[in-house]
Amino acid sequence: MTDHSPERVGGADQIETPLKRYGLFVARRWMLVLIVTGIALCLSVVWTLATTQTTWTATAAVTSQSDTRAPEQDAVLALGYADYFNKPEYQQLLRAETGIPAAVELSAKPGAASPIFYIQAVAPTEAGARDGAARAADAFREDIRKSLVAERSRQTSELQKQIDGLVNDLQTPGTTAAEGNVILDQIRSLQGRITDLSSDATNALKELQPEPGVAKSGSSLLGIGVGTVAGLILGALLAVVLGLLDDRVRRREDIERLGMPVLVDLPPASRNPQDRARTLARLAITINGELGSARGIVIAIAPASRSAVARQFVDELASLFAARRGGALVIRADFHAPSAAEERSGLVDVLDRGVSVRSVATVHPNGLVELPCGDLGNRNIYDVFAPERIAAALNDARGVARVVLLELPPLDEAPESQPACAAADLVAVVLERGVTRRRAVTGARDLLAPLEGADVRAVIDTVRPADPSSAPVQPSDDVDEPSRFAERAEPAATFEPASARDASASTDGSGVEDTLRLAGTPSRNHLPSGPGTSSASNR
Repeated sequence: MTDHSPERVGGADQIETPLKRYGLFVARRWMLVLIVTGIALCLSVVWTLATTQTTWTATAAVTSQSDTRAPEQDAVLALGYADYFNKPEYQQLLRAETGIPAAVELSAKPGAASPIFYIQAVAPTEAGARDGAARAADAFREDIRKSLVAERSRQTSELQKQIDGLVNDLQTPGTTAAEGNVILDQIRSLQGRITDLSSDATNALKELQPEPGVAKSGSSLLGIGVGTVAGLILGALLAVVLGLLDDRVRRREDIERLGMPVLVDLPPASRNPQDRARTLARLAITINGELGSARGIVIAIAPASRSAVARQFVDELASLFAARRGGALVIRADFHAPSAAEERSGLVDVLDRGVSVRSVATVHPNGLVELPCGDLGNRNIYDVFAPERIAAALNDARGVARVVLLELPPLDEAPESQPACAAADLVAVVLERGVTRRRAVTGARDLLAPLEGADVRAVIDTVRPADPSSAPVQPSDDVDEPSRFAERAEPAATFEPASARDASASTDGSGVEDTLRLAGTPSRNHLPSGPGTSSASNR
């Protein structure tokens, strides 16, 4: 059967991606996301105002560039200097030497593949940050310089000792002129090395700016923005988690994922009544066109779990078909409903005693024919709902109206609905959007799965607020109450035999009733205007 959900009419099916599914979870719980984001915003404001302090960061640039090395080697040296400066042991000695307070945070970081590295000082005041950076940079350069000078002094002393030894050899008696020349060359070489060491500036640090640059930090807007974004993300994640844990069906994709095709997804009447009316009209046209037969159409309507949407859907569909040619018959078969036994006679008599549907049916002023449940009494419901009895009753009902709507009890509490569904042309499992659980859908699917050839489809609907003016079976002002079908319907005006010869060939009343079919719409034009007229006619 054609799908008449509004989102599927006039367009191709769209594949649902996980991202779209999660987005629907968030959109459906937008209020939760908004609340979590608001709470995070408030907390971030309070936390930021309570903890955020304005700080100043001063930066001093230092370089280790040398004329005798490649830039890559200088960059490696700068990296080593920065790592050495950041060691807690050295910073402790540096603070003791320079008197930089503990409130001033010191750090060093190298430049990107360059011989430059930066010494930073963070302090609560601008002057403290600038002074800390300058003193730290000067002290570090001085420590490196002293270390280099000490190393060169050691090397110079060793070279000088060698020169002194050569001088003694030169002054030794018996030294020839040739030997003296060799010793003098060695002395000159060692003196040259001492000169090179004295003038060597390799590995020395140089400052690149006379005064450190200072920047202000600690803006409260950043903390508030981070808290708000974190709250938004947390709210979205919470919405997705709740959506994954929620086992209620809300959309057609939820139901199709459980293996049950969707007949129609009705838009809520409170949101768009016109769209709902158009959807129901298209559904009625399809039912007439695809399930139409000379003997009438039987549609079994049952909720997956106890809900008011099944009665709502039955009443709307019945009101729609009652105004069409052939009319509609509603059979109330929900014996588990609280009002099931309000009528003394009804479906129970048809199933248990074999009386005809017309003899106990009720005609409403809008032309709708209704067969109530009747009083089950002490009867066993499984005996009453025997498959052969259900089939015989529905065969009789097909001759009463073009469309027969069989209202059944919830499938999760009344397994006796199964034989009734087996005898129907179409089984509509009504699900309440946002209320019906997935386990109820799978239970209904498994219960109806053994029915061979059964056309089982889901109807998604939403309970709307009670509106007495919209009830399809409410009597009009000029009629006191509905009357029995047998009292009000005149065979000559409303029903006619399938053929005159077939009707005259019948030998008993029940046979005649089985051969009758609806000839026109059961409207007020074909029925007496009130119960009094019907009684007079019968008399």
